[in-house]
Amino acid sequence: MHAHTRTVFRRALLVAVMILCCGWPGVPGAAADSEILYPTARFPHHGLSQVAISGETLVFASYNLESGTGGKAWVYRRTNGSWQLETILLPPPSLPVDAIFGYSVGVSGDTIVIGAPPLVVYVFVRQPETGWVQQAALPVQQVENSPDFGFRVAVSGDRLLVGAPSLAEAQRVGGSAYSYHRAGGAWRRDALFFDPENDQYGSIIALDGALAAVGSGPGLIDTYLLGLGRHGWLRQAPVAAGDSISSISLSGNTLAAGSFRDELAIWQFRNNGTWTLQSMLPVHSSALALDDDTLAVTATDGTVQIYRRQGRQGPWLLAATLVEPRANQAPGFGASLAVSAGTAVVSSDNPVWAFTVGN
Repeated sequence: MHAHTRTVFRRALLVAVMILCCGWPGVPGAAADSEILYPTARFPHHGLSQVAISGETLVFASYNLESGTGGKAWVYRRTNGSWQLETILLPPPSLPVDAIFGYSVGVSGDTIVIGAPPLVVYVFVRQPETGWVQQAALPVQQVENSPDFGFRVAVSGDRLLVGAPSLAEAQRVGGSAYSYHRAGGAWRRDALFFDPENDQYGSIIALDGALAAVGSGPGLIDTYLLGLGRHGWLRQAPVAAGDSISSISLSGNTLAAGSFRDELAIWQFRNNGTWTLQSMLPVHSSALALDDDTLAVTATDGTVQIYRRQGRQGPWLLAATLVEPRANQAPGFGASLAVSAGTAVVSSDNPVWAFTVGN
């Protein structure tokens, strides 16, 4: 084989390996199909849409920035490979004055949780015959005052975590997150995670099964493991996440934390209650979402990067880069992210996009 031929062959082999591992270089979105779910004319929500997805159910909630009220939540269900609008959830008549229905949203199976700060969080469930109905309205306790109760919500099965920064309870001032458990269709509070030194504590939360994580922009991320029997939530080793954490996400025993200034960090939880740093990814992020071995990250350049883990202990490699399909028509792409079962949901100033990114 001539030297020139060997050189061409080696270059071709290198490109093939790069494509196999990382997708086509320099071709944003090449590995993803997109579907628009939210035409611009439907509702002028001014980029405040929050998205969530669980299997075949997708929900996004928005409110009108100009009025601060009038929120709604759109629920889609995937049928025969495409997303069909199932229902629109409207604010209940009991919504307190000045509450912002749709400020935050979460979904797990047939349960949707919608935050309406400052005072209440609503839970809706899908019934076989009647569709989506309100199951509960969880108010902040009368002895407490939290201007941001419902700022963030996270739901996993029969467990719910509500972020409530700026909590004042019994003359204590700080931030918190409330934990709830559902039994027999009734939700009961079983824990309050509180930091009296940080009024932004609870502005960043994550929940997956028996693991919960609570933090704020600067400092540590506190983690909690649900104990057996009556032990309740047991505090585990904190995660040193730096001074500019933008968002966190939990999936199984893996925790991802994005930062505006630092690299994205990924930890794994050990049986002894500690966390081990697994990877550092060279991306600064404003939002992220983790599902098993798939990670979606909103980068500072306005794209959404999809990473995949190569085996349970393997490295995370860039698999695709997503851009707003209608370039320059919807700024704010990636303000909110969600990932589940090979689908990445991305909000922007007006539409919401569902990308098929594979497992």
